[in-house]
Amino acid sequence: MKGAQLALPVQLSQAPVFDNFFAGPNSELVASLHAMSTGQGLPATWLYGAAASGKTHLLRAVVAMAGARALYAMKPYEASALEDWKDARLLALDDADALAGDADSAIALLRLVDHRRQHRLPLLLAAGVPPARLVDPLPDLRTRLEAMALLGLKPLREDDRRELLRLHATQRGLALAEEVVAWLLARLRRDAGTLIAALDQIDRACLSAKRRPTLPFVQQVLMPLLQPSLLP
Repeated sequence: MKGAQLALPVQLSQAPVFDNFFAGPNSELVASLHAMSTGQGLPATWLYGAAASGKTHLLRAVVAMAGARALYAMKPYEASALEDWKDARLLALDDADALAGDADSAIALLRLVDHRRQHRLPLLLAAGVPPARLVDPLPDLRTRLEAMALLGLKPLREDDRRELLRLHATQRGLALAEEVVAWLLARLRRDAGTLIAALDQIDRACLSAKRRPTLPFVQQVLMPLLQPSLLP
């Protein structure tokens, strides 16, 4: 059964820190990023994974942990901004594939990577694919990016998704019955972003209506937000 996409934006409902990121099969990857945020990890890292897999959460968690003069940025980018950010204590750039795909931005990114490598300043880039799969980057840029530490987010397994739902439900004070968990996993896309967005919607509805998250109530809340063409 193909899961449906919620017709609402996936937003970060809590401050993105390491403590509220569900690592699942990515515990070693998360540990590497945690070390980077404290100045003990590799200075240059390329993080990649599917949409809504947690890349933005992790980048912002690294910056939050690193503290003063650490910087997070996301697209749209201007090439001139990379020059302004070159000396940040720690720099985390989301959607880095957008930089590599634009001629002016690619040159600016190449200069940024070289500058931060020479000065041993931590650089964390995130994208949907590893550097080898970027479309037509500058040859020198591809070489620099492939030399970075490459961390790929693994998709969640079935048991991981169930645990993620229960963990985030508990954090919101929601008691989800097994039939509710099963319905959510059957009806929604199974990436972490979609599942958490659904819990946020359920939480708001329960608070507003002063109702428990029973299966009929959850169905009442979410069914109008699902794309009809993707329903079974």
